[in-house]
Amino acid sequence: MSLDISGAFDAARIEDHDNHAPTDAEWFQESSLFTVCDPGAGVLGYYRIGIHPNLGRANAYGFTSAESLGVVDRYFGADRPIPEASVNDCSVGAVRFEVIEPMAAYRVRMDGEAYRLDVEWRPFFRPISAHSSVGGLSFASGHYNAIGRAVGTVENDEGAVAIDAFGYMDHSWGERRSHFPASKWIFACADEDTFLQAFPVLGADGRSRTIIGYAARDGLLRKLVGDYSTGYSIRDDWLTPSGCDAELRDEDGRVFRLTGRTRGPEGIYPFLHGKFCVHALAEFTLDGRPAKGLLENSPPRVIPTYAVDTYGLDPSGIWLKAPVEERGVRSTV
Repeated sequence: MSLDISGAFDAARIEDHDNHAPTDAEWFQESSLFTVCDPGAGVLGYYRIGIHPNLGRANAYGFTSAESLGVVDRYFGADRPIPEASVNDCSVGAVRFEVIEPMAAYRVRMDGEAYRLDVEWRPFFRPISAHSSVGGLSFASGHYNAIGRAVGTVENDEGAVAIDAFGYMDHSWGERRSHFPASKWIFACADEDTFLQAFPVLGADGRSRTIIGYAARDGLLRKLVGDYSTGYSIRDDWLTPSGCDAELRDEDGRVFRLTGRTRGPEGIYPFLHGKFCVHALAEFTLDGRPAKGLLENSPPRVIPTYAVDTYGLDPSGIWLKAPVEERGVRSTV
């Protein structure tokens, strides 16, 4: 089915597929992300390559869980050389992205120490530009993303598991420095016509909340807007989502209801400057239909700004900063 896509989104430009000329901003970055979600096979893959041209370094994050094979791999390759190729078509450490057809087909590989994941990843629709900025905070100045299907295998000495997954892809560029204080991410997909990705964020004031994302049903892909509830529950590690009972609305006034439960181990992605994201594989019921995807949580790192202002707390005082020896911080000079 061909999707009718909201006018709130523009089709991604082919010239944005390759790397962009960096600005003078120190924290200019270019990154590419692919996820692979298949609860039926017990597989979650979450892979990101990022480069910082002005810092002269690249990094790769990979989380792979394959339950039947006993694979739980948390991989972070930091401070690697910047690849000469596009961030969509390169390798950094053990993570490898290959372009089969720009905007239409990719190969994603993760070469772990004792396993290998290899999938062909195809979006359901041409990626759309989604500039995610709220109150001066954003992921980056440029963005496009899509939802699609990933088919392939994960294998090790124990055997091989076939993967028929849904997933999310994203390519961003620009300065990434001032992060949202906290966020959640719900990705759930029933098929190529019924899916959503919702990114509720906490504003810089520590109080306001906004939802970023889109949902599709009955051939219509629309922007998420207005009031929402995620109904998140958290595991006993205080970090990992255990489930959701969510209600979301789009610009046409349609309501999307879903419940979900996570399973298996969690992945923790070090984002930048202390921010981190925690994700786990999830099974959903989306508008009464089974769906698969993931839940993610990025909790607040500090007391909200409005509370600091209300109480008149000194940002350099004992209420907000722990002694150096208690944090285990060591000079890197």
